[in-house]
Amino acid sequence: MGASQATFRNNFDFLRILFASFVIISHSYHLLDPLSKDPVSKFIAHTDLSTLGVFGFFVLSGYLIAQSQQNAATVSGFLKKRFRRIMPGLIVAVALVVFVMAPLLTTWNIGTYFASAKVYTYFFKTTFFLPTDNLLPGVFERNPLPYINGSLWTLRYEVLCYFSMCSFFIFRQQQRLYAIIVFGLLFVLRSLHIQGMLPVAQGLDGHLGNLLNLSYCFYAGVLLKNCEAWVLKYKRTICLVSFALLLASNLLPLQVERSLFLAVFPFFVLSAGLLYLKILQVPATIGDISYGTYIYAFPIQQALIGTGISDVYLLIGLSLLGSWTAGFFSFHFVERKFLSRYKIGQK
Repeated sequence: MGASQATFRNNFDFLRILFASFVIISHSYHLLDPLSKDPVSKFIAHTDLSTLGVFGFFVLSGYLIAQSQQNAATVSGFLKKRFRRIMPGLIVAVALVVFVMAPLLTTWNIGTYFASAKVYTYFFKTTFFLPTDNLLPGVFERNPLPYINGSLWTLRYEVLCYFSMCSFFIFRQQQRLYAIIVFGLLFVLRSLHIQGMLPVAQGLDGHLGNLLNLSYCFYAGVLLKNCEAWVLKYKRTICLVSFALLLASNLLPLQVERSLFLAVFPFFVLSAGLLYLKILQVPATIGDISYGTYIYAFPIQQALIGTGISDVYLLIGLSLLGSWTAGFFSFHFVERKFLSRYKIGQK
């Protein structure tokens, strides 16, 4: 069954699956028509579901990684756990796409495909979080967008957040204060960036925005973990107040609306995740399939589009089923073997 029931005294695993599904739904619209967004973006701060899904991932990640850091005796031990969590699943997923799926789908001769240096460059760069054009020879070239996996770009920011957490080992005696300072700094920088008040080269503006937004969400989780006693005591109040602010943000001018919504969103996510609901504990039975779902979804969607699927609802349904299935196999046959939380034989 995986971990003990006590491991699942929150809704985090369910929320991660939900957020991965948000990304799949949003990408279904965009991959069929690059100029379109999912309908939810018209109502929620003009922010699409994929953005909310990624932000939600980073909030929960910050909380859980802060917990991992607090439990780790050394920096090397902490980083080893992070490596074991993210790398095995990623390497297998990229290898399956590059060396199994792509050769079956490429318009190139298979021998020519495997002779291309681009195949191995893509595999190397993707597994080491290096920028790539996200293309493979002859693969998905007839799709509206030809990209192989447009979701993996977030992992480099996740890894940067992991490394930044190493600084918390220096401030073990003042971790709460340090978390407040880092979060406050990110809040100010993010606000200045939204207002266009940070001098940055135009080509780097998008990267800086991603870094600040995702780091802000991550460190919101870190902050709340370091204030856990207070958060657990007032989680219902935090949930209600943050939800009210999210609703109120829709009454404000667009730029203020987006700024407030994305500032408050992490607090709603985390407080909602801590309001334990037994009905949401499906991952306690099937395992945490969220990571596998996320890293396999995009190429699965592209493959489905390549077969001629053009109806967005059919694409969403098949993509969800295919990605959840891939996530299940990834977790049980790859990821689980490297996670102490899910040691084989644990009751």
